[in-house]
Formats: sequence, C-alpha cells, structure tokens
Amino acid sequence: RRLLGTRSTGDEYLDVPSDEMTQLRRANRWFNNTASNPPIWLRWIYVPLFAAMALGLVLRRGWVIGTVAAGVCGGGGLAVALSPGGVVSWSRSHPRLDGAIFGPLLFLALAFIIPSLSVWWCLLAGVVGVFVGIALGGRRDRLRAGGTSVP
Repeated sequence: RRLLGTRSTGDEYLDVPSDEMTQLRRANRWFNNTASNPPIWLRWIYVPLFAAMALGLVLRRGWVIGTVAAGVCGGGGLAVALSPGGVVSWSRSHPRLDGAIFGPLLFLALAFIIPSLSVWWCLLAGVVGVFVGIALGGRRDRLRAGGTSVP
C-alpha cells in the first residue's frame, strides 16, 4: 500500500515480482520510443496504405464515405508519416481530443463491415463514438493525473 502524500506509480497495486516489473518497464519504454520514432520504411508504407483504404471505401460505399475516409485516413497517415513523435506528443497532451477520433473510425468501420447499413446509421454511430472517445480520453487524463501509468 502507498503512504499518504506520496505519488503513486501504479506498481504497488500489481502483484508482480520486481524483475518482471523491470522487464515490463523496459518493454513499455521500447514501445513508446518505437511509436514516437518508427523506422523510415514503415513511414513510407503509411500513406499508400491509408490511400488504399480510402479508395477501397470509395469503391465499396461511394464518394460520401470515401471523402470521410480520405480525410481521416489521409490526415492521420500524413501526420504520422511526417511527424510521428509530434503525433504521440500531441496525443499525450490532448487525451480527450485524441479519444474523439474513435467516432470517425467507428463510422468508417461500420460503413465498411456492414455495407447494407445506411449512411445515417453510420453517422449516428460515429457521433456517439465521438462522445464515447472523449469520455474515455477524459478517463485516461484522470488516470494519468492520479499517477497511474497509462500510455
């Protein structure tokens, strides 16, 4: 248990031996460093991959959903390809706005997975997804402020 007035790292609540905790910390550090600075070959793959996803949605569902896909996938793909460290930093600084991306992603996922679903139902689910993402981002922000280790 932790003493009053001390900042929690979240580790004291885990029933994990210290050598395993050290391995978990190393793995977490490696993941964070790789996410903020992926290899250049991976950055070159982002843009064509996201463009292909947007094109696939245009061919499957039409130009309305394709436009949303191009904005979400193209914007995200370019941002991550050009400045992955900046995207990770921005995400950590703005967890609620970062969580809001869940809405457009849910919209696109539903449009792709269930082609018979109306655009309006996909839009409704996307709007609900924005609010759910903001709420989850707020939770992530509160956990981080409380000292719990959250990526």
